[in-house]
Amino acid sequence: MIYYIIWVILFFLAFLDVFFKIPKRQKQYLLFTVFVFFVFFVGLRVDTGFDYESWRDVYKNINLTYFDRYIVYHGQWYYGPQNQYLFVYETPVEPAYAILNLVFKYLSFPFWFLLLLFAFASIGIKYRFIKQYSPYAFFSFLILFIYILSGDMGQYRQALAVSILLFAAEAIYTNNLKKFSLLILAASFFHFSALLFFPMYFISRKNFSIWFYIIFLTLVIIFNINSAFLKEFLYSKASVFPLYISAKLQFYLSRENFTLGLSLTSLFRIATLVIFGYSIRISNSESRQFQYVLFNIYFWGIIYFFIFGFLPQLGSRVTLYFKIYEIIIIPLILYNFQLKFNKLVFFVLFSLYFLRSIIEFMASWSADYLPYRSIFF
Repeated sequence: MIYYIIWVILFFLAFLDVFFKIPKRQKQYLLFTVFVFFVFFVGLRVDTGFDYESWRDVYKNINLTYFDRYIVYHGQWYYGPQNQYLFVYETPVEPAYAILNLVFKYLSFPFWFLLLLFAFASIGIKYRFIKQYSPYAFFSFLILFIYILSGDMGQYRQALAVSILLFAAEAIYTNNLKKFSLLILAASFFHFSALLFFPMYFISRKNFSIWFYIIFLTLVIIFNINSAFLKEFLYSKASVFPLYISAKLQFYLSRENFTLGLSLTSLFRIATLVIFGYSIRISNSESRQFQYVLFNIYFWGIIYFFIFGFLPQLGSRVTLYFKIYEIIIIPLILYNFQLKFNKLVFFVLFSLYFLRSIIEFMASWSADYLPYRSIFF
């Protein structure tokens, strides 16, 4: 299967990079080759990836006459299954995405050209970020692979927003509020959920005590376990919010009957946070202060996950802006531990975890991803 072949190749390159040091020039060529491969692998797909048909239909049907229906939240009365009329809100798309669809359609470009543009922009930003900050770039791409499958080959609008906000950490570290605000604004043009990242500028620069992290996380987990009352309260008060927020809340609250909470995934993230924090403390790296910013961003991502757990779709989407930093945090963990045995243990454990993630993902979405199809075959 092509996805596992890709994983094996990335694993081999990552192993060489971590333990044998690929010569710099060859590494740059190989890294660029991996980047180009993923751009075409993602951008030239056909009928592959979830929601593919939905976004192809948007591209086919969008036009200037009804353009407002794609960027303004609106509703329509439908005759329901139990002989009642239902007022159903239809989801718009973000302005930048709608405009790109309209322009490309006007220029008679095929839908795959739009996908190729998004792949180039989204993966290109990640590629630049990895080159700039990762001590082990191929290991970063090994970790990134699951996010390419679920994001760039699925929720590609948000994948681009997530990519844009990668450089928000740099803006936080350099106290550049203007740059940070522009990044938030640019990302929100492709996915409104990016706006929820804005508080990070003010809370990710602060260094807290260990007890603050432990107590705050514990309280939030307790809140998450007992969050059913909040779900009921919001459902009863949804109408007081602005139309867009109200409609989203009603949509999520009425369709999701479970809560995201403690699980293998959340425990993995907590464990990664703890290991990363310890690795920073024992490290003599010049980038320690920047690593503390990354640590705080990742911590608040876990907090967001548990706070919004009673809205699973929102909770899982919002935390993507924080989870993506694993592509730099996990290689930094290996870099901070100097002993080769420690590096090997963490390399194997993290690799196996992400392999497991890919296996589970492919099992859940096999109908959307198998077989892989492109414009060539």
